[in-house]
Amino acid sequence: MRRSSFLFLPFLFLFLISSTLTLSILSGCSHNQTKEKNFFRALWIKNLDPKSETGNLPISFLSPLIYEDMLFSGDGSGFLHAYNVENGRELWKAKEKNEITTAPAVFKDMVIYGTADGRVIARNTLNGEIVYSVDLGDSVETAASLDDKERAYVQLRSHKVYSIDANTGKILWNYNRTISLKTTIHTSSTPKFFKNRVYVGFADGSVVALSADDGSLVWERNISIGSKFIDVDMTPTFHDGLLYICSRAGVLTILNPDTGVILRKFDHKILRPPLFINEHMLIGSENGHLYKLDKLGNIIDEKDFTHPILHILQWQNNILLTTQGSEVFVLNPQKLQTLDTFTLGHRYSLIFGDPTINKNKLGLFSSRNRLYVFEPL
Repeated sequence: MRRSSFLFLPFLFLFLISSTLTLSILSGCSHNQTKEKNFFRALWIKNLDPKSETGNLPISFLSPLIYEDMLFSGDGSGFLHAYNVENGRELWKAKEKNEITTAPAVFKDMVIYGTADGRVIARNTLNGEIVYSVDLGDSVETAASLDDKERAYVQLRSHKVYSIDANTGKILWNYNRTISLKTTIHTSSTPKFFKNRVYVGFADGSVVALSADDGSLVWERNISIGSKFIDVDMTPTFHDGLLYICSRAGVLTILNPDTGVILRKFDHKILRPPLFINEHMLIGSENGHLYKLDKLGNIIDEKDFTHPILHILQWQNNILLTTQGSEVFVLNPQKLQTLDTFTLGHRYSLIFGDPTINKNKLGLFSSRNRLYVFEPL
C-alpha cells in the first residue's frame, strides 16, 4: 500500500504540471484575444523617415489623403507618393525642389498640394505628370480647400489667403492681413467655403469672412481672450447653418456666418473642430477630456484621456480619437467606451497631421514619419 502510494506521486506531480501548463496556455490565449485588433488591422505601413544627422529627430506634420483606390502622401524628403491603398504598392512618386507642407487635395484627375517655397502644384493622379505649378511667394500652410465653382483656397505663412482656378492654377485674388504679433504659433487655419463666402482664422485672434468672388472683406471678429499665442488655426466648421471655431487663447465659439455676431461661447478650449453625431456634439479639450454635449451645450458624458485631444472623427459608425500621446483610440459613440487602441510605438510619436478616412479605410501619418493604413475586421 505504501509502495503504490509512493509510485502514484510522480503521476500526480506530472498531472499538476500538465494542468498548470494547460491553464497557462488558455490564459495566454484569452490574453491574446483581448489584445486582438478589431479596428486597427494594419493593411500596410511605410517608414518614410528622411535621412538625418545622428541624434536629430525629424518631426512630421504631414497628412495623407485616401481617394478611391489610391493614397497620396508627401514625405520629409520632398517626394509626393501615390500608393495602391489596398496593398501599399507605390504607383508613382514625384520629387519637389522643397519640402511638401500640406495635405494633398484631389480635384478631377489632379492631386493638388503646397510646398515650403510657396508653390501650389497640381499633378495627374494616375501618372504624376505635372499639370501646373504656381508661385505664391511664401510657404503654403494649408491644404487646398475647393468650392463648387472650381476654385481652390489656401493660406500662406505670411497670413495671405489666395484663390486660384483649380483647373489652371491662375490666381484669381488674394487677401493680405497684416499681423504685427511676434508670439504666434505659426500654424494656419484652412479656408472654408460656405454660401459664396470664404471663412478663415488668423494669427491675430480674428475670424474673417471674405467674398468668394473677389476676396473683399465682408466682416471680421476677434474671438481671442489672451494677449499672446492667440492664433485661430482651427478650420471653420459649420453645423445647422452656424459657424463653430476656437482660438488658441480662447474658447469654442459659435458665430452667425452672415454677420459675424457671436451667439455663444462655451467653457472649453479645443484644438480641432468638434464632431456632430445626431443631436450630440463631441469636443476634445486641451486638458485631455472628451466631452459629449447635448444640443443645449450641457455635458451628458465625459472621459479622460490624460493628453490634450487632437482629432475626433467618425469611422465605421464609431469615433476615432487621437491625442498628444502615442495612442490612437476607437470609441463607442453612445457610451464613449474604448473599443480598440493602437500604440504608435514611440513615446514621441503622435498624429499632428489630419487622419484620412474613405469608406472603411483609415490613413495616419505619424510625427515619426510612419504612414499607416488600417481596415477594421
